[in-house]
Amino acid sequence: VCRRILGCGTGYSMVEETQTCRDIDECALGTHNCPNGYECLNIEGSFRCRQPACQRGTRFSGATGRCEPINCPRGREADSLGMCVDIDECKQSGVCLSTERCINTYGSYRCIRDTSCPVGHQVNPLTKACEDIDECTRGVHTCESDQECVNTAGSFGCTCGAGYRRDSQGNCEDINECSYGNICPYNGVCENTPGSYKCNCNAGTEQKGSSCVDIDECKDRNRCEHSCVNVVGSYECTCRPGYKLNPDKRTCSDIDECQSYSLRGRVCGGACINTPGSYMCTCPNGWRTLGGGRSCQDIDECAEGTYRCTAPESICFNTRGSYKCPQVTCPPGFVRTPMGSRRNSVRCKRTSFTCQRGDVECLTAPISLSYNFLSFPSNIKIPTDLFAMSGPLTSQKQFAWDLKVIDARPLKSGVMAVNRGYFDLKVENSAQAVVSLNYRIQGPQDVELELTMQITDLRSRYTGTAVSKIFLYVTGDSVV
Repeated sequence: VCRRILGCGTGYSMVEETQTCRDIDECALGTHNCPNGYECLNIEGSFRCRQPACQRGTRFSGATGRCEPINCPRGREADSLGMCVDIDECKQSGVCLSTERCINTYGSYRCIRDTSCPVGHQVNPLTKACEDIDECTRGVHTCESDQECVNTAGSFGCTCGAGYRRDSQGNCEDINECSYGNICPYNGVCENTPGSYKCNCNAGTEQKGSSCVDIDECKDRNRCEHSCVNVVGSYECTCRPGYKLNPDKRTCSDIDECQSYSLRGRVCGGACINTPGSYMCTCPNGWRTLGGGRSCQDIDECAEGTYRCTAPESICFNTRGSYKCPQVTCPPGFVRTPMGSRRNSVRCKRTSFTCQRGDVECLTAPISLSYNFLSFPSNIKIPTDLFAMSGPLTSQKQFAWDLKVIDARPLKSGVMAVNRGYFDLKVENSAQAVVSLNYRIQGPQDVELELTMQITDLRSRYTGTAVSKIFLYVTGDSVV
């Protein structure tokens, strides 16, 4: 077993079990020699004595071991270092009278009588003290008439009243509160007043508390003749269908549809009869009433099977207010094809394209022949396209077009028959032409046109023709 032969030294003791040195806590064992009142602080191998900190106005006494009060002479007080320093009594209030001036001395002070008061003060004859002069009460201030005087210690101030502010010259000017923005409620209008403002409600609204609320004018049942519609800040009168609002914006008057619509064309196919709030139509023969008697519709006798066409090879073609029974007789060598769904065109189909040598009639007969029927009123929109015809789409053929008026038959005395100048033939491309109407045709009148398309090859050799016969049935009535 190894044992320590060297001592641990002052402030340390040996641990028998470990043969190591350990610090001796002199403070805990009470073996220190700190003076009375000092605090013992253990350190490694020794200890230290610390004097306690004392509060301002006290200092540590070695005799008592405590912080004892510092007793300074009159007129002095202890500082943070425990030294007695002079007290400046003149810094304290109420040391001297208001008529006296305070002078500080070391350890004391003196009060010297002051025969003059500060500016804005005067000597009270009873107390001999200086007291403030109230310039506002005495009326010796210099404030303007639009300013308010406010007394202060030794002086006074001039302020602007509520709703006013000083301008650059020091005068009071009114504050325009309305310029600050939306300070009034919705539907309110700001009005600036001297020193203030007020909010006025818009017309049609009224003030309730701090809000402007809409007035429901429609609660007055006599305000409108027919119907009243309340809107924000106002109201609107409306009329029942068939009536219009009068200039007074309250009463209603009947609309004469027969007269009003006459400027845009006839409202009825027949006679128009105005009724309170509406109108009714009396339709002529060949028409029937629709929509509760408010319009006339042409009767399609051909579609309804009420026509009577008795002539051989005649067909039924509906016109405005009536129908026609044109006869379609195909020339020799042609046969009529069924009309199908198109009831305004009949085509004659050539039975053979083989001709005997020298048969000029066969050689010049058209390769295509059609009969086309159109019906429209006298006041049709001008200009308007009536009929279009097209040839085969090929670059190996040339086309020449011709339009003729074959017949024009007015069906009433005084009606002017048409001529070729009423129509225009527009060739849109070499293989298509359009027949258009340049002027309105006076009716009633039946017109027969013939549109011919002659076909040649690129060497201008004749190869055939196609003919379209166009029958126009112009009625004397207006567009419904």
